[in-house]
Amino acid sequence: TRVSHIKISGIFGDEYIGQLGRKRFPVNVEDGYEIVDTEAKYYAQKSVAVNSHNDIALLLNPIGDHRMLLRKNAQEEQWTFIGNSPYGATDILYDGKDDMWAIATGPRVFTRPIYETKWNMIVDQNGWHNPTALYADGAIFIHMYSSNNDAFTIFRIKTDI
Repeated sequence: TRVSHIKISGIFGDEYIGQLGRKRFPVNVEDGYEIVDTEAKYYAQKSVAVNSHNDIALLLNPIGDHRMLLRKNAQEEQWTFIGNSPYGATDILYDGKDDMWAIATGPRVFTRPIYETKWNMIVDQNGWHNPTALYADGAIFIHMYSSNNDAFTIFRIKTDI
């Protein structure tokens, strides 16, 4: 089966909740966007992030392969492969400076300045999984479960220093 289009939609239709409140998504969500042109199969997209320039980052999970990051620059029509997800990160987001963040089990937390390619690991811990992250008020909040699922925690990382 050829998978060459992805629809991005949600409960708000063509709007999303961003770091500055509700915004219009920078592409028409009713259209499919050609992202990959291969015979590979993919699970549903893992994470989508939009920065203040309306660049879109997308984390895909190919079946049987490494999670991969793609970006669509607001001024261009095509998606660009920007690398594999560090440590299999399952969540990506942008902060108030448009730096990209990737969150993996552990937690392992990575950041990289906008348009750079090298990830910097800033947190390397163990014992927590299933991260879900949110950027708000100059910080990233990461909700995670303990390895035996008997507890949860919320990590806070101040980003806009």
